Amino acid sequence: MSGSGPAGVTDQYPTGMWEPVVEYGSSLGMRIRSRHEPLEPSAGERPRRMRIAFVGTRGVPARYSGFETFVEEVGVRLVARGHDVTVYSRRHMAKECSATYRGMRQAWVRGIATKHLDTISHTMISCLRVVMRRYDVVVMCIAGNSPLAWLPRLRGTKVVLNVDGSDWRRRKWGRVARTYIRLSERLALLTPNATVTDSRVMHQYYLERFGADTACITYGAHMPPVDGTETLRAFGLAPRRYLLLVGRLVPENCAHHLVEAFEQLTTEMKCVVVGDAPYVDDYIGDL
Repeated sequence: MSGSGPAGVTDQYPTGMWEPVVEYGSSLGMRIRSRHEPLEPSAGERPRRMRIAFVGTRGVPARYSGFETFVEEVGVRLVARGHDVTVYSRRHMAKECSATYRGMRQAWVRGIATKHLDTISHTMISCLRVVMRRYDVVVMCIAGNSPLAWLPRLRGTKVVLNVDGSDWRRRKWGRVARTYIRLSERLALLTPNATVTDSRVMHQYYLERFGADTACITYGAHMPPVDGTETLRAFGLAPRRYLLLVGRLVPENCAHHLVEAFEQLTTEMKCVVVGDAPYVDDYIGDL
C-alpha cells in the first residue's frame, strides 16, 4: 500500500472513503490531513507525536483474524508517521514475547483462556493497565468489549471502537452469550468517543437497527508479488489449477458449501482450504 496521500495510502481510497476518517478523527481532536494535502508539514507546523494503544485483539504479529491484521497494518503505518504505538497482546497466544514488533511496543497481558472469558478478561486487564498509563487514543476492537470502553476515558483518553460483524449470529455462542453480545452492540454507540464499522453492510446494520451513522472505514489489501511456484509444488498444486479459500474455519464462513459444491464438479482442478479456528474441531474434521 503506497501513494501520495495521508499515511501513503489514500490514493487507493475511492472518492468519499477518506472523508469518514477525517471526520471521526476530528471528533477525537486529531488533525488528519485530507487526501489531497501533502505529507510534509507546512512552514511553522510541528506534527504532534501521539501515544496510541490497541486493545481487544490477540495482538501482533497477526496470526488469527482480520482484527489482528488490522492492528498490524494500521499500527506499522502509525509508527512510520512518528507515533508511539503499543499493542496489548495475549500472553498465552504467543510462543515468544518480544518487547517490540515492527516498531510497535508489545504489552503482554494474561487473561482467562476459555471460550467465553478469553477476550473480555484480557481486555479488562489491558484497560486497567491503560488507565495506569497516559495515552492520547485507545483503539479498541470487537463490540463485545464495549462495556469496557469507558475505562480508558477515566484518564481523558479518547477511545475508538471498531465493532466488526454481528458476532451474536455465530452458532458457537449460546443464548446467554448472544444476549450479551447484542447488548454490547448498543453499548458500542454509547461508551466510546467514536464507533467505526469496517464494511458497508455493518454500517447499514447499525443505521437500520439503532439509527446510528457510524464512521465506515472499509479495509484495503496488500497484494505481495508472486515469487515462484515452490510452495505450490510442495502441495502438489499447479498455478491457476486450484480453487482456494483462506479464512477462519467456522461454520458461518461457509467453507463446507465450497467443499460440497466442489465434490459435485467434474474437473481436474483441486480444492484448497487454508485456515484454522479454536473450539470447532468437529467442524474442521468434517471438512
